[in-house]
Amino acid sequence: MTRQSSIVVGLLMLSAPSISHPQAQQPEPRTSHLPSSPSRNTDTHALIQQMVNAVSSSNLMANVQALQGFGPRYEYSAQQEAAADWIVDELNRRGVKAESEWYAFGAQTFYDLEVISQNRAWVVGTGATILTTTDGGSTWSLQKSPAGGSQALYGVDFVDENTGWVVGYGGLIMKTTDGGKTWVSQNSGVSATLNGISFANERVGLAVGASGTILRTSDGGTTWHASNPVGGATMKEVELVDSSNAWAVGYGGTIIRSTDGGVSWTRQSSGVQANLYAVDFTSSRLGWAVGDYRTVLTTTDGGATWRALPAPPLARERPSARYLYDVCFTDSASGWTADYAGSVLRTTDGGQSWTRIDPLRRYGWIGLGRIKALGSKNLLSCGSHGALAVSADGGATWVRRTPSLPPDVLHTSRNIVVTIPGLVTPERECVLVAHYDSGNNSPGADDNASGTSAMMEAARILTNYQFESTIKLIAVSGEELGMMGSEEYASRARGENRPIIGVVNGDMIAYPLKGDTTRLVVGSYLARNWMVDSALVYNLRYGIGATLDPFVDSTGASDYGPFAMAGYDALEVSEGTPTEIWGGGNPHYHKPTDTVDKLHPGLMRRAAQLMLTTVAELAKPMLVPHKLWTWESPVQQWVDLRALYAVDENNLFAVGDFGTVAKSTNGGQTWTRQIAMTNADLRSVWFIDAKRGSAVGNSGTLVQTSDGGATWNVRSLEPTVNFYGICFTDSSTGTLVGNGGAIYRTTDGGATWVSQIRGPASSLRAVSFTDANTGTIVGSDGIILRTTNGGKWWYRQYSRTTDLLYGVWFTDTNTGTAVGKSGTILRTTDGGHTWMPQ
Repeated sequence: MTRQSSIVVGLLMLSAPSISHPQAQQPEPRTSHLPSSPSRNTDTHALIQQMVNAVSSSNLMANVQALQGFGPRYEYSAQQEAAADWIVDELNRRGVKAESEWYAFGAQTFYDLEVISQNRAWVVGTGATILTTTDGGSTWSLQKSPAGGSQALYGVDFVDENTGWVVGYGGLIMKTTDGGKTWVSQNSGVSATLNGISFANERVGLAVGASGTILRTSDGGTTWHASNPVGGATMKEVELVDSSNAWAVGYGGTIIRSTDGGVSWTRQSSGVQANLYAVDFTSSRLGWAVGDYRTVLTTTDGGATWRALPAPPLARERPSARYLYDVCFTDSASGWTADYAGSVLRTTDGGQSWTRIDPLRRYGWIGLGRIKALGSKNLLSCGSHGALAVSADGGATWVRRTPSLPPDVLHTSRNIVVTIPGLVTPERECVLVAHYDSGNNSPGADDNASGTSAMMEAARILTNYQFESTIKLIAVSGEELGMMGSEEYASRARGENRPIIGVVNGDMIAYPLKGDTTRLVVGSYLARNWMVDSALVYNLRYGIGATLDPFVDSTGASDYGPFAMAGYDALEVSEGTPTEIWGGGNPHYHKPTDTVDKLHPGLMRRAAQLMLTTVAELAKPMLVPHKLWTWESPVQQWVDLRALYAVDENNLFAVGDFGTVAKSTNGGQTWTRQIAMTNADLRSVWFIDAKRGSAVGNSGTLVQTSDGGATWNVRSLEPTVNFYGICFTDSSTGTLVGNGGAIYRTTDGGATWVSQIRGPASSLRAVSFTDANTGTIVGSDGIILRTTNGGKWWYRQYSRTTDLLYGVWFTDTNTGTAVGKSGTILRTTDGGHTWMPQ
């Protein structure tokens, strides 16, 4: 759980007192077996009661114990990835189909940006990252930095398209004279971190940093001279308006001015003690500064006097919203500032009033640290987790550009999704969600292996029933970073206008506050909604026996929040009381002592039952299953078949989940199940002839046959990789692809496979070769790769999309088609030099 110290709750105890069921809780089942075909005579309440009774404390605790065993499951960690694999495998082992939905966000935080024209800009940040754009921010390319990968760059300034400087940790200064193609380190003479840099021309420049550091150069950085007119106050930004006039701001309300290009400095009175982070002048007299506590100052006399302006409105109740890290004005009236809650504030009257815009509201708790104008209307903003957004209308609307970042600065993560398709209104979704990541110093038994365990137990039970509407059970990642996984799912659903009729989230559901093994809270965002009232009813109806406290939350500080902010009805279930929620009452919160022995199985069972019954009531179980099939399949209906290969008009092979292989010898009229000797999901299949074939799938699985599928040999080429595509051009030469940019090639008919140069760290989904040398690969984020030398080298092609591409096929060297998510169809007639949407 991401705990927020600014949580504001509304107690509703007068109108809705705590409710507990007076009867004893239903006994636990003696067996995990569930009926797959409920009696036609039972009503829906009886069916749901069966589901509620089936929730097993021992299963819940075992899941928590297993997840705890991975250690801290923080985003970016191998432990989180291992835990995700276990969740998928464990659900599959129990007969529940679970899939990984991958998504990407920035792996680096951007601390500064520089704009020198309508099209040209640079951003810098952690990992010594330097990115540049030549098209106004639509696409970005990575520039090689000689600084070490652990170095952070905090400031950047260019005087033209070729000449610029960056500063950063440990007194680092680097210069380029070719637009960033190459960088040369300069000797700053200091070890203090440098936060800002500004040049008036190619020779005169200033840099500021920690411990009051101020540096000046008059020879383009060949030599730097230090001064310290402010004592120990950390300086955050400096601006040279021209070769004479300069201002710098920093901690403790510090503002200093120079009228001789930084040779000497004079303190100015800001009238505040707040830390100041940014300053901007449109002339030698008119300027603004911003900082902590949403401080905005302005001067009309060159800083001789500064006065405070009204604080811009808060975007959300969270501590990061207090920080205003940048300010930008294009004239005396039009200006913008950005806060670390992901909001842009706009003024048209010089800062007297502000309008709030939330360009990244649906993309996690991403902070915006910099905002700059590329003209009178075009704006660019950057911040944490690779945040990049552009506006072409003065900030009224924004387009997120993070997906256009190079793969080297993107981090991929995944949500784990179980889908139970609805049989009457399948387009309507009911969602149960919990995060499986934890804090970076905690094994996360309560936070949040408990919620994840409840999701897994619900999946185990609900899969055995049929419902009118679709149920989605989701284990999300990135919650501790700021609900990244749930933001991704919720924002995508809203963007696709999917009708989610309700969401229930479980976060920290098993620690008995003050020994109370029945007390839970049920809450909603900003105002009490019908889902809270429904939970009170379900608790009584199904004898769950919980003591429920309703509450109203103003932060959205759990995975229900992104759904609520996207306009969906959502319910939060957690341990505690309205004033002691999300770690407020658990002394082991985010500590190494958050272990399974601190949890109470009875409390966790009650919470899991409440979550399950809420989603089951929403989806409406069916008394009489619909007969949707008029033919019989050789495999169970819940097994997905994912690929088909036709050797000729008679011989067909299909592959799918749990190692499923099916063969037809009469053009598909009848099918026979084959034994592939693996439980891995198979994703792609290719046959050289009617006898010799290969299929690939999850966990690096490769299965091969030389007798038409009568027998299969199985091996794992790379257990951490899921393979999605395979292609042969002749009896000897083949290629297969998978996630993490994996590409393998064989030249001996599949006897041996050699890993080729890795592509970008993307999920590669399909491959098509027209001959042994010429091939194309497609995958996540619209990636298209091309080779003309048999895979010795691959180069990226411009696909015009960031959607996931699932398939590609070339009929000859030049003519090909790629298809993907959201109806994407791309076609090329020139070998991929241009791809056009169809």
